[in-house]
Amino acid sequence: MTDVLILADVDHQEGSCVPCSMEQGMMIDALQQAIAADAALSSGSYTVHLSSPQQRPTLGRDALICPLTLNVPSDLQFAGQAIYQICQDIAGLRQWVRREWGLLTGEGDLWLPVALTAKGPLYGEVIGSEAANSAAQADSTAIAYYQPLHLSDRLRQPLYGLAGQLLRSHLAPPAVYLMQFKFEGTAICFDRLFPFPAAPAIASIGVQVPNLFAAHWRCITRRSLQDLVIPGFVPHRVVGE
Repeated sequence: MTDVLILADVDHQEGSCVPCSMEQGMMIDALQQAIAADAALSSGSYTVHLSSPQQRPTLGRDALICPLTLNVPSDLQFAGQAIYQICQDIAGLRQWVRREWGLLTGEGDLWLPVALTAKGPLYGEVIGSEAANSAAQADSTAIAYYQPLHLSDRLRQPLYGLAGQLLRSHLAPPAVYLMQFKFEGTAICFDRLFPFPAAPAIASIGVQVPNLFAAHWRCITRRSLQDLVIPGFVPHRVVGE
């Protein structure tokens, strides 16, 4: 039996954990479903715990810690500790990107998913965002994200190169990462890096196989992951053709 601790932005109320947002709840559910599906296929045995980073339970040294938030304390010991600290310092990482590669930096509204496996990176289709109408927003803000946003080769290849260099330069461990950015013309403007499938990854549920939460679980458990596939019948938007 392996203990799995999901750390998320939740409130502890009367012995239960209540997500602080609908998006956070969807992220937690998606990761829990990925763990359960993997256990059913592999005959693995997991006990999943959910907690805020501040009120986390004491578990054994072999527990697998899976934060779904950047709000993790600096003294938390887990495989992604170093990269989480780097990603927490948004201004510092932007400055590093400007200094190292001379790129533009600033607020972005696009996300490149990267499933970093033990064998190397797999790049997913870009996730975009748009304002949700007020009626739909009352039900869920997740519809503000969509996938896939298909890029032309002249936009895609430099983007993949930046993400790959960024992860290699910071010795990132296997996981799913989201690189947030935008385009200024054809130039990349870097925003930030998430070391887990953040809220925009919700767009991959029911669209990408495996979705980004299932891919994240396979990456952090060092399981094989061959590809990130979006079936041909899924409608997509095109940029830069």
